[in-house]
Amino acid sequence: MPLALPKTNELVGKIKPSLVSGELLLSPFELRLLAREADKIDVPHHRWCIQGLLAFLNENDEEGIALCEQAVAYDPNVSQSWCNYASALRYRHLLSKEWEVVNRSVEYKGLLTLSYAHTLASYWVDIELLNHTTEIIESMEMPKRFNKVQLDLFGSGMVTRQLLRDAGPAVASDLRALGAVVRQIAEEERLPRLKRRISCHEGEYACVYAIDTDDVDYLIRLDDLLFDRIVSAGIKSKNCIAFFEPKLGDDN
Repeated sequence: MPLALPKTNELVGKIKPSLVSGELLLSPFELRLLAREADKIDVPHHRWCIQGLLAFLNENDEEGIALCEQAVAYDPNVSQSWCNYASALRYRHLLSKEWEVVNRSVEYKGLLTLSYAHTLASYWVDIELLNHTTEIIESMEMPKRFNKVQLDLFGSGMVTRQLLRDAGPAVASDLRALGAVVRQIAEEERLPRLKRRISCHEGEYACVYAIDTDDVDYLIRLDDLLFDRIVSAGIKSKNCIAFFEPKLGDDN
């Protein structure tokens, strides 16, 4: 085990709350102290990863991407590096890059990265990535090693997968395309990731994304934008729609 791991875990533990909450919880002074500690880490990819996360917290996205890319290139089998990188991209609302990074991570078959990818695929209703990650996870019997949170997320993802399989290839493909359009808008509008639900009634499917607002005019603008993007993308589904709705009190 690399000697730098305890220090790496300590620093990640201080950085992670900001990434998870979606807002910076550290003062400029604390960020400088963490940067100083990161510089002392001997293991290169651990150091680059921490430095990259701090760059994201300082809103230096290009530097953050460059450093995290160095980390995962140096040792792509370290799941934590991929997941921390993806979490930082999500924190900065760089959702297209997060999606690309998570897809790249799957080939290394790490437990953490596959759990992350499966959950993300479920959220964006991507049947292709859901099927791919499910096959690997089940073939490697990973659910036996998942913790409770990972197991719950995997179960939820499998419910989504079954719904899509029952709906058939055409519906699954349409919902996947709609999810990709929603992801573009979520990135542009810097929307935090909340709950997503799929409703089905008499063969009609709706993919609904909750956002943290009670501004009716803003919701209307978002849904108008979504409609325009769907048309521009050439999505001509007869029985699938997507729209935004205000989050409920228990959404997270």
